[in-house]
Amino acid sequence: MRPTATTLAASALALLLVLGAPPAAGTEGPPEPIVLQAGKILEVGGKSLSVGHTASVEMADWNNDGRMDLLIGTFSGGKVLLFLNTGGGADPSFDEGTTLMAGDVAIKTGFG
Repeated sequence: MRPTATTLAASALALLLVLGAPPAAGTEGPPEPIVLQAGKILEVGGKSLSVGHTASVEMADWNNDGRMDLLIGTFSGGKVLLFLNTGGGADPSFDEGTTLMAGDVAIKTGFG
């Protein structure tokens, strides 16, 4: 069976999450780690983060800006969502998020 563009994009995503991206130009070392605080709700686009039930969460410096971004694979709908960190490690703030695409096809988790 030949791999599809979606399969290849998902494989590249998995490899990036495992290996990580090189440090951003002008930064030294790895991205600043996210500090999660008990009882503090993560917000995206000024609203509390809600992705339904049974989601898989990964963090990676997706856009190589020195800040850890949020990648979420959802069970409901089977989408992979990317939320770019616009804050910092001690006070993360995420944009409204986008569905990751391979060309014009949404990358799927295999669920949903």
